[in-house]
Amino acid sequence: MPAASADRKPRNDLRDRLAAGLLRAAAAIALALPDPALHRLAALAGAGWYLVAPKRRARARANLRRVCASLVVSGRANPRVAAAARDPRALERLVRSAFQHGARYYLEVLLAPKFDGAYFAERLRIDDAPSVAGWLGSGGPMIVLGLHLGSLEMPAAYFTQVLHMTVTAPMETLANRRVQDFLVDARTSSGIRIVPIRGSRGELTRALRRSECVGLVSDRDVSGTGIPATLFGAPAQLPAGPSLLAVATGAPAFAAAARRTGWGRYAGRVIPIATPTEGTHRERTMAFLAAQADAFERLIADAPDQWWTVFFPVWPDLDEVRP
Repeated sequence: MPAASADRKPRNDLRDRLAAGLLRAAAAIALALPDPALHRLAALAGAGWYLVAPKRRARARANLRRVCASLVVSGRANPRVAAAARDPRALERLVRSAFQHGARYYLEVLLAPKFDGAYFAERLRIDDAPSVAGWLGSGGPMIVLGLHLGSLEMPAAYFTQVLHMTVTAPMETLANRRVQDFLVDARTSSGIRIVPIRGSRGELTRALRRSECVGLVSDRDVSGTGIPATLFGAPAQLPAGPSLLAVATGAPAFAAAARRTGWGRYAGRVIPIATPTEGTHRERTMAFLAAQADAFERLIADAPDQWWTVFFPVWPDLDEVRP
């Protein structure tokens, strides 16, 4: 038994090295090839993933059904979403598209070192650009809340490369340290300052005091310690950190996402989130969380099939659908 246990660590280390090595090789290849072709290949891989993942399909189908139905009720459904809310075949096309976009999400992790000012000038269009320039152009401390929609890597890189802001963002620690190092290298290549998510509250508060930007991805309650919220008309939980940080510091807050509009083309959208100044601490926290959820719904409404979180549990009453 001791010998078998002793063998386990070298084997795990070899597996970790192999995984990280494959990631770095894939990134080197991806960075050398034209983006449109890579996005088409990733979408093709996503279509294959859809075929071989029945449980994950069921999870995405249940989540997207709820999203589409809620968007119809709220009047935010575009024609594609409205069709998916009433026609199972249209819904299934949206589910298949979610897998294709999911594969493209992983591709964009590899492409993150490309995200510089020239790349954004060529490939990114900002919705309502004059308003966004007014909100963000004055600088100063701000909290930017991202979500797993479209290109997760792009909003923070835009803030560093185009707006020339210092961005501090927490990142969870992975079991594979070498893969962790790869992801940190990819994200810091565009100027983002990565800090460990555990105990990050102090680091983020200090960054805001230095009039810097804090970036938080906050559409999944991974820890299970989130705050109850209503998302697309049903009870859910969102991470507590962003609302607590916003209420404690009073820093201006925004929700931001970059959705895909073509093969390597994107549209960015920014939505201000009001931080309440009156009421008890709990009342202000809950009011901020409600405004955050509404902003996320508005962003997701543009492209529900690009919301990568549909592959995971979101609403407790849908937990019987397990990926």
